[in-house]
Amino acid sequence: MKSILFKTTIFALLANLIFVAQFAMAQTSTSSVVLKNAKTIYLTFDADMTVYMKNKLLSGKVKEWYDPEIISYLEEKKIPATIFVTGLFAEIYSQEIKQWTDNNLLIENHTYDHSAFESPCFGLKVLKLNKDKLAEIKKTQDILFKITGKNPKLFRYPGLCHNSSDDFLVRNMGLSINNGSLTANDAFNKNYASIVKTVLARAKDQSVILMHLGGPNAPSTSQALKQIIPQLEKMGFTFKSLDN
Repeated sequence: MKSILFKTTIFALLANLIFVAQFAMAQTSTSSVVLKNAKTIYLTFDADMTVYMKNKLLSGKVKEWYDPEIISYLEEKKIPATIFVTGLFAEIYSQEIKQWTDNNLLIENHTYDHSAFESPCFGLKVLKLNKDKLAEIKKTQDILFKITGKNPKLFRYPGLCHNSSDDFLVRNMGLSINNGSLTANDAFNKNYASIVKTVLARAKDQSVILMHLGGPNAPSTSQALKQIIPQLEKMGFTFKSLDN
């Protein structure tokens, strides 16, 4: 009788062990599928300012060169983002940038006055000498460090105009170049639906979306963003900051 009870107990223990092992394998398999299907996307904005733009702002001809609604929406939805800022923009909006940093938005270098490094470049003023290019970068590094207490680690070219020699200069300053991989085409675009369509059609794992921070030069970005973010989340994307 004892022998039968002992065997029954052993069989029960073995059955339990097999069940636990099968359950663990199923959980591991499920986790692997979730991990395999996980998609990451990075949201970035350019905060441009030229001398001409600064003068229009100071004269009152332009109210703002960015859309505060974009920032409010990102903070409300707790969406991490990276903002590439020109030094001129940072000087004008230093308090705002400090607040954005405190709210975990990443601030990076976009030159001082949005001058191009190569020509032609969308009508931008062009820097021809390496010393002038380096001065633009360093000046903005210093401005942003003074505001945020952090040294920017990323750099984006105005108009995305550059060559391999420019890349060498930038990297020699210890900066990584990030020109985005998915341009939303929101600059000077009043058709928010076309912006949404562009991003959703081209989004893929590890895409770096390039948008602008609103204002007169990107009038539909805010409206487009409020559709892009929830749609991308429905598509399985997770937003991360470029410092990840």
